[in-house]
Amino acid sequence: MIAIVDDDALLRSALEMLFGSLGYRSIAYESATSFLASGDAGACHCVISDVSMPGMSGFELTRELRTIGHVVPVILITALSGAALSAQATACGARCLLTKPLEPGQLIECVKEALAA
Repeated sequence: MIAIVDDDALLRSALEMLFGSLGYRSIAYESATSFLASGDAGACHCVISDVSMPGMSGFELTRELRTIGHVVPVILITALSGAALSAQATACGARCLLTKPLEPGQLIECVKEALAA
């Protein structure tokens, strides 16, 4: 299962449709806290999360997953760019950091690599 965590409802829906069309099961969450509260973290094989969300950020979510013992690959997405963000993504253990607007092929490739690892 792929967890999609983003406060943008349109993007969540588009990513669910994209991965569904490729035969993947995905579940979308509007926030990091709703994802963690769902109890689904242990069943996920990959997490796609926005970096900037109200409440807990994607960086914080990635660290929290590691803290509670889930070593699931995390792909972070953001509308921002810069070396500092890349360094933060690496430091928290994210597998990829992609910038919006997302290139579907690049995201699909990151997910395939994450699932194969």
